[in-house]
Amino acid sequence: MMQMGMSGQKGMRRLLWALLVVAGVQGVCAAPVNDVERERKVLVSKLRMLDSILFKSQRAARVAESGDARAMELLSDARSAYAEAQSYFDSGDLEQARLASRRSLDAVTRAFALIVDSEGLNARAREQYRELLENIRVYEKALIDTARRKGLNLGDLFDQGAVKKGIRDAQARADEGDYAAALAALRKVSNIVESALSRARARETVTYALEFATPLDEYRYEYDRNRSYVALAQVLLSTAQPEMHRRIPLIRRLIEKSERQVKEAEMLREAGNVEQALRAIELANKTIVQALRMGGLAL
Repeated sequence: MMQMGMSGQKGMRRLLWALLVVAGVQGVCAAPVNDVERERKVLVSKLRMLDSILFKSQRAARVAESGDARAMELLSDARSAYAEAQSYFDSGDLEQARLASRRSLDAVTRAFALIVDSEGLNARAREQYRELLENIRVYEKALIDTARRKGLNLGDLFDQGAVKKGIRDAQARADEGDYAAALAALRKVSNIVESALSRARARETVTYALEFATPLDEYRYEYDRNRSYVALAQVLLSTAQPEMHRRIPLIRRLIEKSERQVKEAEMLREAGNVEQALRAIELANKTIVQALRMGGLAL
């Protein structure tokens, strides 16, 4: 976040200074050779450009509308420094006018960078929101399939009305462009659906877990299951239908996450921490199953 903010500030500063320099050069070309007169011409151009940036640009308007207290404070500082620069210029103190104009530009650059960073965060939240919404739909389908197969009543597993309302609320926030709030609302829905799916499958988990004589036997079973799932996921990717292509990047990320979790599990097993290794491999299996569900498989 900090790194992005710094690069955003540098890029914005280069852009604004480029505009000011171009304006300054134009003033110099038309000015007499006299150094003082040349500096006056350059400052006139810079102050004119600052006036446009600070009071007439869309970016300044977006800062004022953003509700970001720090950005608005910096914009106010930039305008105050601009007023000082104009006052110094009118009184003939060109050096102080130049310094004040520099302070004004620095402050407005930082203000604009804050808004750019906020937009970046909202863009990332938008992508996460879309992925989570797709996940919820996959979980719901898996939940319906599980309930039908086991003869369970969906109403006993979760509040369907609350889930629908939560999705509507999240979508309303998304329609307003506030993806951070939409994502927060959707996470609550996801927790409800995932918990219901876990409850629906709880009896299945207990049944197979009792078949193992030792934790190491169970670990080996879970590890083999993970390898089978990963192979299945690779086949799924290689035969993906066109309508699934937009999900492929997320599926790949989930596969990579599962592989990292498997490596951790193997390290724990090799160190003799079988119980911890078992928990790690089970987590890896949950991740790879999520990838397969994203691909349309009801597991």
